Amino acid sequence: VKGQLIKSLPHHHAKINAKFSPDGKQIMTLAGDTTLQIWSLEGKIVSIMKGKFNSAVFSPNGKFVLTAPANPYTGKAILWSN
Repeated sequence: VKGQLIKSLPHHHAKINAKFSPDGKQIMTLAGDTTLQIWSLEGKIVSIMKGKFNSAVFSPNGKFVLTAPANPYTGKAILWSN
């Protein structure tokens, strides 16, 4: 794979997952420190959501983020505004 590094999005812990928003203007990262961060393409943090998440997805219109709990027996899915 050939490519050029455009931007590095730092996290203090390893990232579990990363996704682009539906419009391609933001990036969501989910890290092992139970932090979900939304980034601009310029590498600035737009928002931070804290909790014990296993996964997260943008809504089709990009206005919301749905997180799934790390423990499905004790946690709740949470819908966040973006």
